Formats: sequence, C-alpha cells, structure tokens
Amino acid sequence: MNDEDRLLPAPLNAVGPPPGKDRKFGRAGAGRLVLVHLVWPGRSSIVPAVVVWFSDDRTCVEWRPHHGGPPRQTWLPRSDVRPRLDYPNR
Repeated sequence: MNDEDRLLPAPLNAVGPPPGKDRKFGRAGAGRLVLVHLVWPGRSSIVPAVVVWFSDDRTCVEWRPHHGGPPRQTWLPRSDVRPRLDYPNR
C-alpha cells in the first residue's frame, strides 16, 4: 500500500461538504491564508491553511499535517476558520 492509498484520520471537528452537486452552494476561496482549529483525540491544534472553498456554514481548507508532508483538504465549520488569532491586552 502506498501513501496515496492510505486513509488518514480526519480531525474530530471535520464536517461533510455542503449539499449540492459541483459545489454549487458557495464560492471559491481564492487562496486566502487563514488559521484553522483542528480537534484531535486528546489535543487541539491551530495551524496555517489556505481556503479552497466557502459555503454558508462551512469552509474547505488545505493544510499540511507536518512540514514537507502532502497537503490535506478538510471541510470545517466556519467558526473554526479565522483570518487571524487575537490575544487580549495585558
């Protein structure tokens, strides 16, 4: 079995694609850079990603699980995709 035949686990907060054929609901993401919240068993991660597609309530993003690794695409709730990470003033 090669790497392309292997199924990788999806983040726990991944959602399915929007309803409809050929992504008719939504618009292309035009390569916008974002930060995404990925939930895994026992931990959460904030990682950089590129937006592939926007829908009303979910976003398809492309991210790399580790430096130099193959890119992965995941649909996430819009609430887990942000253009920036804000910290409170001290």
